Amino acid sequence: MVLKTHSVKEELTRTEIVELVNQHNGRLPRLLKLKDMYENRNGIKGRLQSDDSKPNNKISHPYADYIVNSIVGYFMGKPVTYSFNDNQEITALFDDIYKYNDESAENTQLATDASIYGVSCELMYLDKELNPRFKAISPLEAIAIYDTSVEENLIGFIRHWKIKDVDNKDVDYVEYYNSYKVVKFTTNDNSVYEEQEHFWGDVPVVVVENNKDLCSDFEKVVDLIDALDKVVSDTANDFEMFTNAILVVTGMDLEEEDYEKLKTTRVMNIKDVSGKAAYLFKDLPDAALENYKNRLVDDIHKFSSVPNMSDENFANNLSGVSMQFKLSSLEFKCATKESYFRKALLRRIELICNALSLLGKLTIKTDEIIKSVDIRFTRNTINNNDELATRALQLSTILSKETLLENLLPFIPSVEEELERLAKEKEEKLNSIKDFDLDDQGHFVNSAKALEGVEDEQDEETEE
Repeated sequence: MVLKTHSVKEELTRTEIVELVNQHNGRLPRLLKLKDMYENRNGIKGRLQSDDSKPNNKISHPYADYIVNSIVGYFMGKPVTYSFNDNQEITALFDDIYKYNDESAENTQLATDASIYGVSCELMYLDKELNPRFKAISPLEAIAIYDTSVEENLIGFIRHWKIKDVDNKDVDYVEYYNSYKVVKFTTNDNSVYEEQEHFWGDVPVVVVENNKDLCSDFEKVVDLIDALDKVVSDTANDFEMFTNAILVVTGMDLEEEDYEKLKTTRVMNIKDVSGKAAYLFKDLPDAALENYKNRLVDDIHKFSSVPNMSDENFANNLSGVSMQFKLSSLEFKCATKESYFRKALLRRIELICNALSLLGKLTIKTDEIIKSVDIRFTRNTINNNDELATRALQLSTILSKETLLENLLPFIPSVEEELERLAKEKEEKLNSIKDFDLDDQGHFVNSAKALEGVEDEQDEETEE
C-alpha cells in the first residue's frame, strides 16, 4: 500500500522526506509480490527441485489478473456520469476538462491500481496552457502524509522514482507536495533542488482507497492460488514421470546391447517362466486430486467475491433476479469501492475548482459546486432487456419517466437526452393537434395546412 504516515508538522525538511522514502522502500516487497501475481509471476515460478533429473513444472494460474479485471470491468466498465444541478455552464466546463484528460480511462486505471495494491493515487498539475490535468501515479512510488486529527487530512505527498542517466547510473528523483508548494530534488546530488508554488489551494493529490484496510482484491486468496499452482504443477510432474516410468525386469539379466535393442524394437522376450517385466508406476488418486482442485477453485471465487463465469449455473438463461443473486457478493464489494471512489472524485472536483478560482477562470464558489454535483456509477452488467422493459411498463403508472429511465433501463445512454426527445415529441404532437379546427358539432375539421401535412406523411408511409 501507499506508505500512509502521520505528521504533526505541516512542512517536512529534506532529511525527513528522505527518511520516509527509505521507510517506503522497506515496504515495497509486499507491493512487488502483488504486482508479480497480477502479471502471473506467481510463487511457483521460483520453485527449485533438489533432484535436477526429475521434472519440475511451474504452472501458474493468472487468477489475480482474472479477479482484478472482473471486478474493475463490472465496477468501472461504464463511465461515471456527473450532473451539476442543471447548471449547464459548470457541466460543460467539466465535460471539456474530463474529455481533455480522458477521464474515463483515468478512472479505470485508478480502479485497477486500487484493486491490485489496495490503494491508488492521482497527481494534479497544470500544463503549459494552464489547463487542469491529472494522472495516475504508481503506488510503488507514492507516500501520503496525513495530520493527526480525527479527520486525517492529507497534508503532504511524496513521489519518488528511479531512472538511469546517460552514464547508466541510477538517479533517485523525489517530489514533495504540500498545500502551497512543490519541492523537487535528487538524493544523489544535493545541488539539484527546485522549489515552486502551485495553484491548487491544497495538496494536489487524490488518494483512492480500495477498502478500510487498504487490501488488494486478491490478497486474501494468495495462499489458495499458490496451493492450486502447486497441486497442478505436481500433477503435471507425476504425469511426466508416468511417461518416463522405470521398467522393472525380474528373472533375467540384461546386457548393455539388450537395453539398446529394447529401445529400438520396444519388444522383450523373457524365456525364464519365472521372469517378468513391468513398469513401476505411482498410483495417482485421480478423484481425490480433482475434488481438491475443484475445492480450491471454488474457494478462490468465493473469498474473492468474483463469481465463476464458467460455472454451468451461469450457462442457463437466468432471470434478472437470479443474475443479481449470483452477483450479490461482487455487488457488495463494489458498493464499498463506490463509497471510497466517490470521495476521491469529489476531491478531484474540489481541487479543479480551487485551481480555476485562483486562476480567475471560475466565479462560482467551490462549496456550491461540490454540494450540487451528483455522481452516478453504473454497473457493467448483461441485462435481460425484455424483462426490464416489462417491469418498467408495469411501474409506469406510479413512477416518473426519469426514475424509470435512470433505474430500470440502463441501456439508455443518456437519461437527459431521452427526456428531451420525449418532450420534443410531445410538443410536436400538441402542435399538430392545434392545426385542426372544430366544427359547430365539436368534430375535428382539417385545415388546409394540416391536411396537407397529414397527406404528406401518409404518402411517405405508403412509399416505405
